[in-house]
Amino acid sequence: MNRYNWSSPVSTVEGNEILIRGYEIGELISEVSYSDSIYLVLKGELPNEKQSDVFRSCLSSILDYAMGPAPFAGRVVASANPQLGAAMAAGILAQGKYAVSPQDAGEFIEEAFALYEELNISLKELAEKVVTQYREQKKRIPGIGHPTNLGVDPRAQKIEEVLKRNSLWNERSEIFSAIQLTWNEVTGKNLVVNVDGMLAIALSEIGIEPVEMGGIAALSMLPGIIANSVYEIKHGTPIRQIADLEYNGPERRVVTK
Repeated sequence: MNRYNWSSPVSTVEGNEILIRGYEIGELISEVSYSDSIYLVLKGELPNEKQSDVFRSCLSSILDYAMGPAPFAGRVVASANPQLGAAMAAGILAQGKYAVSPQDAGEFIEEAFALYEELNISLKELAEKVVTQYREQKKRIPGIGHPTNLGVDPRAQKIEEVLKRNSLWNERSEIFSAIQLTWNEVTGKNLVVNVDGMLAIALSEIGIEPVEMGGIAALSMLPGIIANSVYEIKHGTPIRQIADLEYNGPERRVVTK
């Protein structure tokens, strides 16, 4: 491939027509839901009815989270620069490995699924092998555990229900569930599948790759980032300060030559 030649399979403009993955944009505007259009742009085809229902539920799963890192970052930036675009960018940049993104859990699921197919063993044997490996390496299982939802993460619970009613609770779902249960049995803990883990399960089952998952989670939380940032612009305090910030540097000193 010539490094100077660019190509895109996503859209083109032909005369007065704008084609998105081959569909005229006017037809998408009038006939297709926003969530189905997002799926089309990402995957190149419109979702079937079951995929559409699951994808819609995923996009509604993390609209906001009580001033978590993403909306908080948006508000901090908006307090210093009351421009919505900058605040939105800050909120998106505050998402990733430790907050919001299900990419790690998605990669974990794909690795476990590949191992399951390679070794041709039972789900129980696979779960025990994975849990043993992660405990020996002192690594956490991505997608399980939550600091406040100790019984169940209601968002994860609802996505699971949507998957099951569409008969899309398949091998990847069962693999992750078996690993979570085995982890709890071995450790004596009661770690729940959190929303990131369930998003990874659901998105995997409808053909979304791990590298795409963080972007979809960002889309889900973007309305909350916008709403919080607009609130800060309209009602907040310019250039907010951190109250009672603890200083733990050196005592006062002077320059000596």
